[in-house]
Amino acid sequence: MKIIGIVWMGVLLVCFSFFSTALADDVVSAPGVQVKSDGTVVAPGVKVSPDGDVSAPSVNVDADGSAVAVKSGKGKGGNNHVINGNAKTLDLECNGENVVVNGNNNTVTCQGKSTQVSVNGSGNTINFEGTCNKLILKGAKNRARMARIGFVSAIGSDNQITWATALKGNKPKIVSTGQNNVIKKEK
Repeated sequence: MKIIGIVWMGVLLVCFSFFSTALADDVVSAPGVQVKSDGTVVAPGVKVSPDGDVSAPSVNVDADGSAVAVKSGKGKGGNNHVINGNAKTLDLECNGENVVVNGNNNTVTCQGKSTQVSVNGSGNTINFEGTCNKLILKGAKNRARMARIGFVSAIGSDNQITWATALKGNKPKIVSTGQNNVIKKEK
């Protein structure tokens, strides 16, 4: 009973301290983050561009509120880099994360290692410097250059995929459904 009383006393002191600080300074804070009364946010690694886009170590958000790149959820190789949007240019460092691109006319450069890169849309350009087990393209007129790849799937039309090295053997396993897809080893 004495321990429960001490715990409740601690909770009350923390709440009192938090609210008195918030009222005194017009600042609300949490570990590593402060939201000031004028709406500005102070946090390590958070950047706000002049046009209102926000980026942080795990997320980029456009001023209109749409997420552009989010590191979220566990995939086979770790977290996922999820890119939602159109006409974005992003550089990603992969350490086992999957990469998912949803949208059109994006340019994504990846370095490192990824279990899977999935592209859903048209006119996207993917350049993967490193090792990727699997590339899945769904859409039209996408371009991908993979440094080292194990499996390629192109579902759609007019996609162009090149690779430098296969993970096993002379070429990766290739599945192509649609018309005019070109999948070849780079020269």
